[in-house]
Amino acid sequence: MNSVIDKEIISWISTNRPKNKEEISQYFLDENSLYESLIFLEPWVRNRKILFLGDGDHISILLAYFFNVKAYIYDIDNDITNSLKELSIKLDIPNQVNVFNYDARNEWNDKERFDAFHINPPFAKNNKSKGAILWLQRCLQKININGLGICNIPTTRQREWSSNNWFEIQKFLSKNNCVIDSISKPFQSYENVSPRRKIHSSIVLLHKIGELKDNIKVPKELYY
Repeated sequence: MNSVIDKEIISWISTNRPKNKEEISQYFLDENSLYESLIFLEPWVRNRKILFLGDGDHISILLAYFFNVKAYIYDIDNDITNSLKELSIKLDIPNQVNVFNYDARNEWNDKERFDAFHINPPFAKNNKSKGAILWLQRCLQKININGLGICNIPTTRQREWSSNNWFEIQKFLSKNNCVIDSISKPFQSYENVSPRRKIHSSIVLLHKIGELKDNIKVPKELYY
């Protein structure tokens, strides 16, 4: 564990992780946003066992390296899973970073439980947040009562589609015993994004206060 956040480590991770695939709405936090996110998250994550459903950002490695997080990352993208394994070995933290290939459209096939989860879910203009809601459902299935949820979600009020999608997420959370504790300012930005898709996101902190009630159907389209 390294208590001081070293920006050179963040830059190294950002440079060596795979490039995002914009065609499937895959975007990764830029270096400054990773740094600011680590500062924001430190009091919430230190020494915790955390589920990451997808992690193109590679923030799981940084949280493990700086804050002694025990990270379990489930991702469908082989480029990302291979990168996470390789970079965690180079940082000498392979025992803190557990990586699995997993498609969120499928039910879980293990019984692992977690203190918290972290997601930067698919969040697209035209599908009423069905992808993001599926990500939330999968994560809420895996964390304990009173567990913490950490979500990167666009909250740009000037965009009607963002507000409409966020409304659908709030409805799902309220029906499923999950409360919103806080929402940060939209300080997160993303690299390699075309101007027409440029957005900012906030960190939303959630708490699970009861069992999940809904079991939503897997949407045909997660990203569009």
